[in-house]
Amino acid sequence: MVAASRPFVRLMLELCFPNVDADDSQRHALIAATLDLVERIGREIRLVGCWRNPDARERLTKGLVRAIDETGHDTLGLAYAPP
Repeated sequence: MVAASRPFVRLMLELCFPNVDADDSQRHALIAATLDLVERIGREIRLVGCWRNPDARERLTKGLVRAIDETGHDTLGLAYAPP
């Protein structure tokens, strides 16, 4: 795991498993999904003008939402449900 990804992984683990201990398969699934999202974000923000371009930001947001959906929230067995 890249050191820059650790805060994101820690945050996701705290959000998704606040009061319960996750089993290893749940933890590994969440970590893999988080690392994938961090990698996607890193790729996009390297593009010149990404943050100044509303279309690029929207594509990134939609891509992240699709990626999260593809992980199968229920399959991960996450305790966190967004409002």
